[in-house]
Amino acid sequence: MSAPSSTDASADQLATTIERGRRLLLLLTAGGYLLFLLSLRVLLPGVPLRPLSAEMLTGYVALLGSVLVSIPGINLRLLTLILLLLTVVLLFTQFRSALTTHEWPLAALSWLPLMIVLAYALLGWRLGGLVVALGVVGVGVAAALSRAGGELIFSLWLSSFFVLLVLGLMGLLVTRFIEERIETAYRDSERLQAARMDSLTGTLGRAAIQEALQDGLAYAEQGRGPLSLVVCDLDNFKTINDRHGHNIGDEVLRLAARRLRRNLGRNDQMGRWGGEEFLVVLPGVSKTDALAIAERLRREIAAAPLAGLNVTVSLGVSAWRLGDTVSTIFERADQAMYEAKAAGRNLVR
Repeated sequence: MSAPSSTDASADQLATTIERGRRLLLLLTAGGYLLFLLSLRVLLPGVPLRPLSAEMLTGYVALLGSVLVSIPGINLRLLTLILLLLTVVLLFTQFRSALTTHEWPLAALSWLPLMIVLAYALLGWRLGGLVVALGVVGVGVAAALSRAGGELIFSLWLSSFFVLLVLGLMGLLVTRFIEERIETAYRDSERLQAARMDSLTGTLGRAAIQEALQDGLAYAEQGRGPLSLVVCDLDNFKTINDRHGHNIGDEVLRLAARRLRRNLGRNDQMGRWGGEEFLVVLPGVSKTDALAIAERLRREIAAAPLAGLNVTVSLGVSAWRLGDTVSTIFERADQAMYEAKAAGRNLVR
């Protein structure tokens, strides 16, 4: 198939970068909590850490998350949601214990801001906001129940509640703003890509394939590799239109483009130059190899009917020379294509 456009590549690269960042964020949070538990064991050996205590159970959740997040293809949103809900349940267990003993669970509460960041970054502002709201409401309920522990304990709980409430609201606003900007960028990218494409054949349009050829020339001029160009022109296409109508002609163009495209490499670019003529830009391909590719394309078109018609194609090949412009390399390939037609059509020159 033809290579994706630079617009598609940019969108894919953005999505990949975001996904990688989210995985790293989850891994850092889980690793940080595990490091906290290890530090407790090493630096404060007198602090009891029972295997089934809330702290250790949270550590098991962190360990599970750090392992699962490394698995390619895992549903990161679902994994994050499950891990966060488990963590919230375990935190509530610590809150209940603290309320019973009239204490303020500083260690547990100090991790909640990280949970808020994690929820918004990995779940988005809608689902993340629900998880954050659950945690903040839980702290609010605990604060209301902490009055029996005295004014100091109550004030600490109350302070924690309002800090988390403000942080949660700020995170909601910031995350929503960022997501809306990303969605706008994606929509703009899709519109730009649609404008670059030929609506009939689904290949690059004339301006886009000319841009791809210009990029290929820059590639060759920088000494990064050879560049070849193939001009493909369907034989007797005017006769097809005259005898069978433009609807059949359009279908022939669509099917021919699809058949050509599936025989191209990942880095190759293909576009409709106009009418029944297509250009194939082959960066990194020598003329010898380009001739072999063109021959494969010729055989592919002639191998089976298109829209019930026997169709052939004539192809011309040119390779980059020092000092070439878009016009000169195209003119040589176009001239070679006309030589193929003059020699009887269904040929490569």
